[in-house]
Amino acid sequence: MRYLYVCSLILNFFVNSPELFAEKKANNVEEIGSFGDWKAYVTFEKKKKICYMVSLPKKQEGDFKKRGKVYAMITHRPSLKSFNVVSFHAGYKFPKNAQVTLTIQTGKHKKEFELFTDNETAWAISDADDQEITKRLTKVGESLIVEGVSSKGTKTKDTYSLQGSMRAYKAMCEACKDLDKKN
Repeated sequence: MRYLYVCSLILNFFVNSPELFAEKKANNVEEIGSFGDWKAYVTFEKKKKICYMVSLPKKQEGDFKKRGKVYAMITHRPSLKSFNVVSFHAGYKFPKNAQVTLTIQTGKHKKEFELFTDNETAWAISDADDQEITKRLTKVGESLIVEGVSSKGTKTKDTYSLQGSMRAYKAMCEACKDLDKKN
C-alpha cells in the first residue's frame, strides 16, 4: 500500500516537471540542496509535506535501444508516518511478478535485497527492508547496483554512487522534521 503513495508522488512530479531535477516552485517542488551525486527536494500534496532524495545512475548496462528515466529515490511522508520508503525507477516496464536485485557494496562486503516490481518501479518488500536499505545507502554503503529484466527480456544493471547520500538524507529529514529514530 505504501508504494501507491510514492507512485502518485512520482507521477505528479513527472507530469508537472519536464526534467528530473528541475526546480519547479510553480508546481510546489523545491530543491533543498545538491549533495554529491544526490539531490533532496520538498513538495506538498494536498497540503501535506513530502520530502525525497533522488540520484541518477553513474553507469547503465544492458542491450537496450531506448530507455526512459532511471533513478533511485527515498521518500518521507510525515503525515502518514511513512519514512525511508525506497524505490527504483527502471525506465522500462517490468514483467508481471518480476523481481529486482539490489546490491549495496561496502568495501569487500556486499548486501543483497530482493525487490518487488509494479509497472516501471521496484520497491523494498517490507518496511524493515526499507529501513535497512536506507541505513546502508546513507551511512555505510559505497555503491549501489540495481539489476532487473524488462518485459521484453532485456537485462539491465544500473550502478549508483552513494557520494553525498548521507548529507542529502540529513537535509531531507530536517526538511520533514523527521524525528523517527529507526536509523
